[in-house]
Amino acid sequence: MKILIIDDEEFFIENLAQYLKKKIPAEISYVSRAEEALNLLEKEKFDLVICDLNLPHQAEGELVLRINQLVPDQKFIIISVIAEHELPKVIRENKKLHIVAYFEKPFNIVLIRNKILTLKNLQFEKSVNT
Repeated sequence: MKILIIDDEEFFIENLAQYLKKKIPAEISYVSRAEEALNLLEKEKFDLVICDLNLPHQAEGELVLRINQLVPDQKFIIISVIAEHELPKVIRENKKLHIVAYFEKPFNIVLIRNKILTLKNLQFEKSVNT
């Protein structure tokens, strides 16, 4: 499983990436800028993108929409200081987005690990049954 983490708080993503590398058998990459993320996604395929909605020089949620245009079937875990019910309408009502989970900051890091492990198990079961 390949995971990309996108957040402008470098200390936060470094810690999240290190934690996930220890707890999940996955290849973890992380970037702190939207353009870095888009460049990486043009070159590589990721099973999951963990993305903050608030990034510098981006409208709220704009990067998620841009990634979805670039990789239409991309699965997302959204992390944000915004409560889920306050998500921008363009994100909340977009049926084409594959948002598999939403975590409001600050969140329990174990919950993200558990969600990823669940997704990884579902992905494994799907590949075994096909």
